[in-house]
Amino acid sequence: MNNITLIATATFGLEKVVKNEVIALGFENIKVSEGKVEFEARLGDIPGANLWLRSADNIVPMRQV
Repeated sequence: MNNITLIATATFGLEKVVKNEVIALGFENIKVSEGKVEFEARLGDIPGANLWLRSADNIVPMRQV
């Protein structure tokens, strides 16, 4: 139950490519906006996201306030 929202930053115009990679990896609750793709993952998914999201610039956790 250790779910976290991750943000995959992307170069402007590549958000759709990153979204397709996120979908292919089986992540859910995806939200796309300019320069980023947000998705829900488990803590243990972070290394795989960093490894397999090839079009993303960076993967960062969303700060929960």
